[in-house]
Amino acid sequence: FAEHDAEWRAKDQGLLKMLFAMPRHEPLPPFAEIQRRLEPRPGAPQAAWLRRYADAYADAATLLEAPADGPRRPTPLGWWVLAGLALSFTPWCWRGLAPWTVAALSYLAGVYLVASANPRFFAVVLPVLVLLLAVPFETAVRLWLQFRRKPPAVRDTA
Repeated sequence: FAEHDAEWRAKDQGLLKMLFAMPRHEPLPPFAEIQRRLEPRPGAPQAAWLRRYADAYADAATLLEAPADGPRRPTPLGWWVLAGLALSFTPWCWRGLAPWTVAALSYLAGVYLVASANPRFFAVVLPVLVLLLAVPFETAVRLWLQFRRKPPAVRDTA
């Protein structure tokens, strides 16, 4: 947060004041006071654990890698979601998941074409993405069960 202090002071401070329940018409307090609100006991093991947890979650849930010198590329999790997206249009998912997938894609296209690419706009489609994570597994299980079944016995008509 410290690296963004000057940026927040230059912008409209209404959001920051609202986040920390500060009076709207008073000036923004110094960073040290805001830091005390964020971390009342500096160096507490709970705060360190929460930071490690948030970092681990962010690393594991990354869908796109953003290299400094080139375009973004999907991570393995991103490829898994893309596989789920493609498989959501299979016959066994068509009526249940495909309409939600189309709605989520339409929403994302509209938001990112018209608005900015802000992560908070992505949260609306997270439930659909979680379902898409299960689709490749479901497809594999369905195919395995289909090939495992024996063909129906053919009657001998002779």
